[in-house]
Amino acid sequence: MSNAGLGKGTRFLVAGACAVVVIAGLRMASGLIVPVLAAAFLAVISLPPLAWLRRVGVPRWAAVVALLALVVAVLTIATLIVTRNVALLANNLPGYQMILNDRLGQIDVWLKERNITADLSSLVDEARPGNLIGYATSGLSALAGLAKDGLFVLLTFAFLAAEAAVIPGKIRQITGRADDDLDRFEAILADVQGYLAVKLQTNLLTGVLVTVSCWMLSTPYALLLGLLAFLMNFIPTFGAIIAAVPAVLLCLAMNDWVWALGMVAAQVVINVVIGNVLEPRLFGRRLGLSAAVVFLSLVFWGWVLGPIGMLLSVPLTMVVKILLDNSEDLRWMAVLLGPGTTGATPPCAATDAVR
Repeated sequence: MSNAGLGKGTRFLVAGACAVVVIAGLRMASGLIVPVLAAAFLAVISLPPLAWLRRVGVPRWAAVVALLALVVAVLTIATLIVTRNVALLANNLPGYQMILNDRLGQIDVWLKERNITADLSSLVDEARPGNLIGYATSGLSALAGLAKDGLFVLLTFAFLAAEAAVIPGKIRQITGRADDDLDRFEAILADVQGYLAVKLQTNLLTGVLVTVSCWMLSTPYALLLGLLAFLMNFIPTFGAIIAAVPAVLLCLAMNDWVWALGMVAAQVVINVVIGNVLEPRLFGRRLGLSAAVVFLSLVFWGWVLGPIGMLLSVPLTMVVKILLDNSEDLRWMAVLLGPGTTGATPPCAATDAVR
């Protein structure tokens, strides 16, 4: 029986069953899929500089090698920052815990004197070094696993980047139509590149501002906290809160509650301005997601791919939304994923903003 002979309800059930099979396969193969996704995102981000190097006359192999060297250098620097600062933090964490116990206890007493009920003792218990290390174990082990697969990620990235220049020709050969399918592929790729480029730029700006604010407020491990803010801001709203907590606690441990309030204010200003003002202007409505979709994508991709899936949740959902938006039959699903709009947005708003 052909698909045309199936009723709408039957087609919906078949599509749902196929989706369940695909999701189960993704979850079972997450150990292989996560490094491949990391390499694919690196390759997509690297396409514009690769094209520029090719235009100025650099051979394809030399351009790929140059980009690979740049990626290795950036990852090496990030790894050094993490390993050096995490080792120091592990040694100093018990001392910070004692100071935090005292400071939070003073605040608790001050609040009780004014008949304000706030059980900060539970916060103190949850902030014990053993608990903090336990909370970080899953994320650090996931990052360590990805670092262990670093050679595989870099090799996959190199081959994907080398193949990028010949993909349009392959599409022409497969479809036999050089216009419609190739234009649609280029539009999808441009939207994905535009989204990733804007997100990298705004996250980098967030990381730099967090690092500067930590330095100005005499908070240790400024580079580590800035790198944490850069990574966690791939998760809108929730990531900013998660990244702000250690910065505020360390500021409170090294200074007093007035300085800690200053850190809270700095974190709020940075994330509100970038997340609620700058990013929407650069992305446009077409490349936005509703708050409910952001939360559900965080839960879904975290369940499917683990802690790294939580970092990649919004980029992956944005890729799905872009693909749906470029399909006439499924564009209605892209509208449901979006934040809603009162007017049309140009097809490549994010790409044009980057340019």
